Amino acid sequence: MARLVISEADYARLFHHLFPGDGKEAAAILVCGVTGAARDRLCVGSVIEVPYDDCSVRTATRVTWPGDYLDRAVTAMDAIDGGVILIHSHPGGYFDFSSIDDASDALTIPCL
Repeated sequence: MARLVISEADYARLFHHLFPGDGKEAAAILVCGVTGAARDRLCVGSVIEVPYDDCSVRTATRVTWPGDYLDRAVTAMDAIDGGVILIHSHPGGYFDFSSIDDASDALTIPCL
């Protein structure tokens, strides 16, 4: 099983970005180094917050953000031979992947 290692400061920054209190979804990308004998530990090296105003759609149930943030993350990932984690919030308390999430992942993940 893979483990995610994130500093307290990065966790706090990520949490406050994803849950700013406005009830709308928000997005970020974690750029991680990969370590461990089995390369099973992802260590967060940087957090790329997608600015709220850059999202073309940002509601309580959907967030749509420009692909150039993913391009930046992939460039950073390639520089360290690492990985990325795409993350967004469900501020209404939905604790699963929605059909919207699944459709988005089907388009995005193959590009990585």
